Amino acid sequence: MDGCYYVKDKTGGIGGVIRNANGDWVIRFSKKIYALNHTHAELSALEHGLHLVINHQLTPVEIETDFIEVIELSQLKKLGNSVIRHSFQEGNKTAHALANEGSKQQSNSDLNLDAR
Repeated sequence: MDGCYYVKDKTGGIGGVIRNANGDWVIRFSKKIYALNHTHAELSALEHGLHLVINHQLTPVEIETDFIEVIELSQLKKLGNSVIRHSFQEGNKTAHALANEGSKQQSNSDLNLDAR
């Protein structure tokens, strides 16, 4: 999961990919957002991703993010044996691309969701 933020107009995008144990994607999402700062954008991406994980009963889950503060602020007690870990941006290319895609959407009202 990833978020991007543009200071100029306080907009950004969120995106993420949820994969199964084989590494195949199950759900991809992106959305335009309005955010206060970069941390807000990253936390919004995590929030939307966790809602999808819970709603689709995909726990336990391993979460990778390139934003260390998200790891420090996260509490995953509801998700059983879930893990959250740092992933360098190079390893998070799909989520980063989805966040950028989300930032270019016309409206921030809809979550662009693609599920298999």
